[in-house]
Amino acid sequence: MSYTILTDEKLINWQQLEMFTKKHPNGNFFQSIPYYRFYKEQKDYHTIIVVAEDANKEIVGSVICIVNRLLHKYKFDFLSRALVMGGPLVKEGEDKLLITKKIITELSRLVKPKSVALEIRNLFDVSDIRPAIEKSGLVYNEHLNFLIKTGDGEVALSRIKQGKRQQIRKSLTAGVEIGKATSIEDVKRFYELLTILYKTKVKKPFPKWDFFERFFNMGEEVGIYLVVKYEGKVVSGMMCPIFENKIFYDWYVAGDDKNFRNLYPSVIITYAGIEYAVKNNIALYDFLGAGKPKQEYGVRDFKAQFGGDLVNNGRFALTYNMRKYNFSQWLLKRMGYFK
Repeated sequence: MSYTILTDEKLINWQQLEMFTKKHPNGNFFQSIPYYRFYKEQKDYHTIIVVAEDANKEIVGSVICIVNRLLHKYKFDFLSRALVMGGPLVKEGEDKLLITKKIITELSRLVKPKSVALEIRNLFDVSDIRPAIEKSGLVYNEHLNFLIKTGDGEVALSRIKQGKRQQIRKSLTAGVEIGKATSIEDVKRFYELLTILYKTKVKKPFPKWDFFERFFNMGEEVGIYLVVKYEGKVVSGMMCPIFENKIFYDWYVAGDDKNFRNLYPSVIITYAGIEYAVKNNIALYDFLGAGKPKQEYGVRDFKAQFGGDLVNNGRFALTYNMRKYNFSQWLLKRMGYFK
């Protein structure tokens, strides 16, 4: 069968695409229309979408890619990075590999003039389509993640390690309050904590304020913010996309562990996310990454305490110009990014 590749928004059947994503067994927030809309109007990002149709104009595959231009003020194109999360989504069938290769080849063609590199972060097992992606020029690298089956209800909470449960009890006994962010002021305080975290520990470029403001303003179409308060002050928070009440994502999270150490802000906000997923019958809690195997990573050690299943879905990467890429990495370090 012949397939048509679409990249023009005007030619895409968005209603059909929405149903395709929702019904796909690996459908996820980062390949959804709300995710695309979330990024579409933001100046620091460029959105790319590739859709495959069969001869009957039925959608059989799609991928959404975001080109990160957070440092565009420096006017260096080689500082841009293209990222796909949880894609591509391809219909089952004998042509699955063919469709995958067509989609990724076209995506790579569109990305190349806009970014020095393309990365695909897998959110599910891609062993069936891996050969097609590799034939498109991308290299597979192992990468870990933790998934919690929150659909198991209270059993999921019982899997939290004893040490962390003790810290959670101490925090709750001390009087912290857990809930959704109900005002933009709550989100601003969370952003302050996130800024401190990224500037002092993570040391990587991260989104500007309007990114987080837009997420709040779009409401539950994209997800929620959870916050932990103590005496009325936000001490930790989490930005939480939610896909079709099926998957809860731990996307951005920060806590004031320095000033409220005895309250365990980072622990209690993680518990808050897991508890929210359990209480709202959301099947899966996704930590969105736990580092590379065989490399020490404190964040992975922390996440491991919450009882999830360790998976290795990996990532794909393609660098279009290694010389520019290496120079961009050096320049970013000179600018204070990376450890």
